Order: sequence, then C-alpha cells, then structure tokens
Amino acid sequence: MSFEKLHFGPAGFGAGNLNILNNSKNPTADAILEISKLGLSALEIEFVRGVYLKKSIPERLEEIKNNSDKSKVNLSVHAPYFINLNAVEKHKINNSQRYILDSLNVGQKIGARVIVCHIGYFLKQEPKKVLENISRQIEIIQDKYEGDVKLGIELTGKKTQVGSLSEIFYFLDKFPKFVHPVIDFAHQHARENGYFNNPKNIDSFFEELNTHPKIFNDIHIHMSGINYSEKGEKNHLIFKDADFPYKRILEKLKDNKAKGTVICESPNIIGDALLLKKTYEKL
Repeated sequence: MSFEKLHFGPAGFGAGNLNILNNSKNPTADAILEISKLGLSALEIEFVRGVYLKKSIPERLEEIKNNSDKSKVNLSVHAPYFINLNAVEKHKINNSQRYILDSLNVGQKIGARVIVCHIGYFLKQEPKKVLENISRQIEIIQDKYEGDVKLGIELTGKKTQVGSLSEIFYFLDKFPKFVHPVIDFAHQHARENGYFNNPKNIDSFFEELNTHPKIFNDIHIHMSGINYSEKGEKNHLIFKDADFPYKRILEKLKDNKAKGTVICESPNIIGDALLLKKTYEKL
C-alpha cells in the first residue's frame, strides 16, 4: 500500500451506507470494492462487540486481503470496546488480552496494518501505576504475538480513560516497534471541552505531535464532529452540526506533509469521509 499521501475512508460500512447485497457471503470484501468505487482508499473494520471475522473460513479472509490489495484500499481494524488492560479482575485482563490478540491475528490475515483500541481506564488509581500496569500487559501481548500488525493506541475522549497524547507517547517510547499512535482529533477536542476552538491550541497540539516527527510518515487519524461537555465526549456528530474545525486540522496536516490514513467516525461515515477527502484535495 502506498503512503505517499493521506488516504480517507469510513469507520465501518453498515446501516445501508454502501450498495452491498443482503445475501452477500462476504460483506466486508464487497464493502472494500464499493468504497473504492466512491473514490475512497481506506476502511477501518469495526469489531465493536466481538472479533466477528475470527471464525471466517480462510478463503473469505483471503478475499478481503485480495480486494484490499486490488483496490488499493488500506485496511485497519478497531478492536472490541470491552478492553481494559488496567482492570482489577483477572478475567477482564485475560479477556482484554484475547480481544487484542484475536484482532491482531485477524488483522494479519486480511492485510490490516493497525488494530485500534481504547487501552484502559484509570479507575481512580494513581496514574503512574496505571501506566505501569498497562505496560506490563502490552509486553505480554507483544511476546505472544508473532505478526507485524501494530497495536494502535487511540487518543480517548474522556480523562477517565487512558489515552492523552502524552500517555500515547509514553507507550510508543516503551514499545516503538509494536505501538502505533492513533490520533483522534475529535476526542482531543472533546476531552478538553472544545480544545480546538482556540487556534493557539491547534498550533500547540501539532507542536506536541512534532516531538515525534516520524509520526507524520504514517499517521493513523480519526475525525468526526463531536458533542461534548466538561466531562468530555458524549457522542459523534456530522461535521455540519458540530464546532470541530476540521478544515484547519486538515490544513495543518498538509503543512506537515502528513502521510497515512484518516478514518471518518461521523454518523454519516461515507458522506463525511468524502467531505474530508475533497476538502483536503482543495487545500
């Protein structure tokens, strides 16, 4: 896959967003072809409540990979939302490891480059200890996994969740060959109660990104409109109904010659993914 530019695409493909037959034997593979026809070149496959491709026959996984290669649609995977590598209960830790490993293994078979996850919660514990706890779990997962798909740690929308930019960089520095930062600009906007409404904060955020300048060579991004409160993220919105300054963010990405993937998580995943792509190409 080429990363000489930014590739745009949706988070998932359900709810009638694409022209996929109800009796399709491999809707994920079909979705890749439909996304390509629309002029998009990325897809994040959503394992929201479970790794639904885990039990697929090898031929269907191979078809997904082949369609991705043929259509030049870059694939990523979002691991299930139930993950918490700082859980107190042993069974929750074990389940979190399994969800991540299953996502990594399926990602390997279909040609995904990154599996994205929300890594954990603070649970009112001392932050330094939480980061150490999660680091131990990442090390265990890294030792068990034999492929080359990266663990994408997502910037989260609430401060109760592990996932500020500095926390992501903490894990990146500890596991540079395994961890991949996932920069969710909408979540940053929400977790800091309208952060990007101040143009100075846009500049500051990109200055912080540039403390790891190689990030722009293969950056994985989430964007959408977002509803929020002082406690952070509430829900995603379409861009026209939100105050998220996506045009200015895209300008800064162009200024930094960013290459990689931009995944749209708006409720209108296809329409707003195309909006992002067209806006960026006009800059």
